[in-house]
Amino acid sequence: MMNNEEKFVFDLQGYLIIKNVLNTDEVDELNEIIDPSHRDALPRRPSLWGEPFKRLIDHPHIFPYLIELLGPNVRLDHDYSIFMNAGDGRGGLHGGPDFHGDHWYKYRGKNPRRN
Repeated sequence: MMNNEEKFVFDLQGYLIIKNVLNTDEVDELNEIIDPSHRDALPRRPSLWGEPFKRLIDHPHIFPYLIELLGPNVRLDHDYSIFMNAGDGRGGLHGGPDFHGDHWYKYRGKNPRRN
């Protein structure tokens, strides 16, 4: 369950940073898939990403946040990732619909009315 500070930050910023979600073994397992794919060529199908990525979909440290924010009928519409090399600068945040509009959804409250 989200605490009051997390609710406030999400309401203010529209996102949360949840620290220490993945342990070292989980990060290493993901990197074993990412590093060769990034070096050679990106995977062409999401299924090539493997079981470690599938476990992220309903990760026990994240999924309760999704249920609280979106309700119990959460679904994964599509996946998206940003590959960065060591030493790459930070990417800028985008705040409007003009930037890659297929990678975001507008949050309108826990049980939004359909338009």
